Amino acid sequence: MTTHDGAVTLRAIIENATGRPVSRTDAGTTLVDRGDGTPALSELLASTIADATSVVGVIPRIETSLLGRLAAEDGRNAWDEAATEVTTEVATEADRTPFETRIVLVGRARDRIKGSAGFAIRPLLDDVPVEVFVAPGDSPIAVLLVDDRAIIGHFDEAGLAALLVSDGDEIREWAAETIRRYLAIAEPLSPTDA
Repeated sequence: MTTHDGAVTLRAIIENATGRPVSRTDAGTTLVDRGDGTPALSELLASTIADATSVVGVIPRIETSLLGRLAAEDGRNAWDEAATEVTTEVATEADRTPFETRIVLVGRARDRIKGSAGFAIRPLLDDVPVEVFVAPGDSPIAVLLVDDRAIIGHFDEAGLAALLVSDGDEIREWAAETIRRYLAIAEPLSPTDA
């Protein structure tokens, strides 16, 4: 497998932040690049999130294809259906699998949701169980905690360039601390922002 610029950059950012080397062959770690011939990174990300019960993170770019897929296929309806497959009865609200999503938008994502594009994006966010926050600053990476996994995505001018999924303690701890820092300075997205 050829290593591409997106994966090299992402690995360098994570290694610098955690003080730990990151390898494509680390147990519990997957590192893919847009040029690897793997499925579209947004599809890989969406499928990774699909069965989650908790997603918390910081996102510098809004990928509308990902938001649309989550809302249409893997959003609240999909989680509700999975929670009710055990019984043939109609599930009550209490029967549904709890789902927590808190996302902090920074940089281009924050500017886009607060700008005129927000009117098109907001309905997609309204269709998934998500709390949206905005914070000052920017980042070249998205940092997510999805249940017990850290997902780190590197963005370049063309969009999502590389994606790392890891259940390694050091990476998860760094991701959690990064997210806590952004949440501490974030404000909820108000209806008038979009």
